[in-house]
Amino acid sequence: MARSSFSDHPARWIVGAFSVLVLAPVLAAIATYAWVHNSNNAAAQQLEHGLLALEVPAGAEVVDSSWLVSRFAPAGNGTQYAGVLLVRSDLTQEALGAAYEAQPGSPRVAAADDDSVARLAGQLDSGEDLHQPGTYLVVDLDEPTSTLLSSVDLRGH
Repeated sequence: MARSSFSDHPARWIVGAFSVLVLAPVLAAIATYAWVHNSNNAAAQQLEHGLLALEVPAGAEVVDSSWLVSRFAPAGNGTQYAGVLLVRSDLTQEALGAAYEAQPGSPRVAAADDDSVARLAGQLDSGEDLHQPGTYLVVDLDEPTSTLLSSVDLRGH
């Protein structure tokens, strides 16, 4: 019995062409999105780890930490990263801010109940009352240098 070929079975040729012309680009798009998503997550996690590596000022205690990939600027598109520390301290916000700003990266210190950092505070799962006096967020923000990493991730839009 002779072996059949694609010309003997047009349905096989159609399935093969469909696989190459449709499925391959779809799978490439999914793989690209997954790579961008995971790359941005890794960059945000590095910001969190960088904050955790900083020296905690005397009179302060790190209670929780987190990271987030999103768009924090009020206008425009593009992904941004944030690393966040929840800090309880007897220091004033200004004194705590000066202590952290003197360290590499110059993270920003804000009151934990400040509206400008409310979305970041929502990422923390410590259960702390963020409205208590002496509760602050130490925030480090960054964004990708690559247009691909910034524009493909839908969390930046």
